[in-house]
Amino acid sequence: MIFKPARLRGVCLPVLAALLFLAPVAGCARRPRGDTDPVTADPNAEPTSEEVEAEVKAARDAASTQMSYIRELFEDGHFYDVTLEVRNFVKVHPGSRYLDEAWFLLARAEYEEGNFLDAEDRFRRILRDFPQSDYARDSLYYLGLALLSQSRKAELDQTETEAAQVQFRSFLTRYPDNELAPRAEEHIRTIREKLAEKTYKNGETYRKIKSWSAARYYYEQTYLDFRNTSWAPRAGLRMAETYRKGKPRNWNDVARWSARVVADFPDTPEGVSAQKLLDEATHEMELEDERLRNPGVDPDDEPEAGAPR
Repeated sequence: MIFKPARLRGVCLPVLAALLFLAPVAGCARRPRGDTDPVTADPNAEPTSEEVEAEVKAARDAASTQMSYIRELFEDGHFYDVTLEVRNFVKVHPGSRYLDEAWFLLARAEYEEGNFLDAEDRFRRILRDFPQSDYARDSLYYLGLALLSQSRKAELDQTETEAAQVQFRSFLTRYPDNELAPRAEEHIRTIREKLAEKTYKNGETYRKIKSWSAARYYYEQTYLDFRNTSWAPRAGLRMAETYRKGKPRNWNDVARWSARVVADFPDTPEGVSAQKLLDEATHEMELEDERLRNPGVDPDDEPEAGAPR
């Protein structure tokens, strides 16, 4: 038997199959620009300039809204929530014009939460990635704070303390008229007090074991390098005392350092004590001169009654 294709209302089945195959291909033609019909719109077509502008505006508005929310969280003291929101913000809006502010608020929030090491890293990142931003200026100041907050007791290593001083000095050099400048100066004074204390206590350690030369090294460093701190007069007085206690006593150096403390710090308790040492040293030097002029005679011996004076 010879097979004959069936017909569907006058259409040969092979022809119908071909038409069905070509139908979806014809539908892939690029839609006209501006076609917003969800049925006929082509997802692969290039967006119009109006569509691009609308998308950019929507992204900017979303970033602005989220940034306003982050500011409110920070001002209300919800620092942990700030850290969460900023991390989400930088992922969603990696090219936002608010990126420097977002990183800055994250760093501030880390600082307020007591995460000083993380805050230090964030502030350094702002200085590196946004050197021309206004937030770079404030980050330089707050980097000093983050480092100072990691400072250890005076007896221990002061690497972070010294690093904080560098940042505050750099801030003052670059922005001497900034509203934060007085606070930076106050932090530097606090830092110098601590570094002076560290140096002075090094001297105390050696004084206790009567290692006079090593003790004097640190006392003199304290006196010369930290003159405007409360530790300088103490160090000067200790210098005089070590020369008095050393063997043999050196009354010339006792007098020299005592006189220096009296001249530099006359209205301090150390100045009063130094004056007493100076009087003692002056008396002892006079006695020594008398012994040299009259060998064999003790100037402290009282003459006998009626003896010529």
